[in-house]
Amino acid sequence: TGGTGLAPRDVTVQAIAPLIEKQATGIMSALVSKCIEKTPFAMLSNPLVGITGRCLAVCLPGSKKAVAENLDIIFPVLGHILELIGDEKVSIEKTHKTF
Repeated sequence: TGGTGLAPRDVTVQAIAPLIEKQATGIMSALVSKCIEKTPFAMLSNPLVGITGRCLAVCLPGSKKAVAENLDIIFPVLGHILELIGDEKVSIEKTHKTF
């Protein structure tokens, strides 16, 4: 179990939440909405994504399939997420110009 579900044993999100300085609600919404397209069980997940210091914290579901699906959603923007967390102004500007 990844600890992100609704069962009493699923406490990962509650354990990690106090460490999060800034939640990434857009990423969390994307994870749920994209995964619901594949299975209605995705709505039972309670993802947590946020920033602590200069680190990205991502609480993922426990199944290998769900982890892969969630990472497939995050990976295309991961580089830019890390630029933003690291406050890499030149890289951020370059990325924004490509869109």
